[in-house]
Amino acid sequence: MKSVLQAIGAALIVLLIPAIMISLDSFRLTDQEEPHNVTTGASVTSANLTLAQDLYNDDTVNASVTSNLTSDAPVPSTYTASTNVLLVTGLDDSATRQLTVTYSVDALTDYWGAALGSRTIPLFIILAALGIIGGSVYQAYSRNN
Repeated sequence: MKSVLQAIGAALIVLLIPAIMISLDSFRLTDQEEPHNVTTGASVTSANLTLAQDLYNDDTVNASVTSNLTSDAPVPSTYTASTNVLLVTGLDDSATRQLTVTYSVDALTDYWGAALGSRTIPLFIILAALGIIGGSVYQAYSRNN
């Protein structure tokens, strides 16, 4: 019976991993918001925006763009890490607008210990859950012998 309760406890830990990951991302990241005035010419539907800080993981998934023009459908397309340039596509041609870029930046750059610890916590949680499951299986098997 004890091994069944341990397996249920391990299953609960596994179910909580997504919430833990979201909490750790909230701890590790902060959002940066920047306005950019952009004018596109005829047949131009994209613009390069230079960000003030590095985009987290150099991944456009961590950025969103909004426009004050309703005809725009801005999408962050590519990011060049060496120059912090974000290419935004989906803009209406021959128009002037203000784009607001909201992107995630690493909040722990000055705190290497906290950054390292927050990256390793998921590993320890997964190893603990596997250890509990393995221990309960071993305990149930050794009790039968």
